[in-house]
Amino acid sequence: LVMGITSSKHEKYNRHWLKWHSKRIKMGIPCKALFTDSGTPYFRAFSRMKRTDVKIVSGVTPSAIMVMGNVSMIFTYREEPSFVHIENADIADSFSQFFKGLWLSAK
Repeated sequence: LVMGITSSKHEKYNRHWLKWHSKRIKMGIPCKALFTDSGTPYFRAFSRMKRTDVKIVSGVTPSAIMVMGNVSMIFTYREEPSFVHIENADIADSFSQFFKGLWLSAK
């Protein structure tokens, strides 16, 4: 699960994530992703990936959240890119439940 994805970060990060997701697909791991923008080359490339469901939510967020199992990661790509890695099942479950609510309301 990934939410808050935006194309408006430096292109090197978009390239990194496209490569990372290509590896995820080869491992047979599905992904649901919530973008905050659309119509960009990054969005189109991401949307065409196998084993990937993409929806759009309104509003732009300065950070993105990824949940895999009991791991949550929070990313920001502003002037000083950074991320927080959290290994905690309760936190991952909280983010997953939040994601599910957004997924239902997304287009």
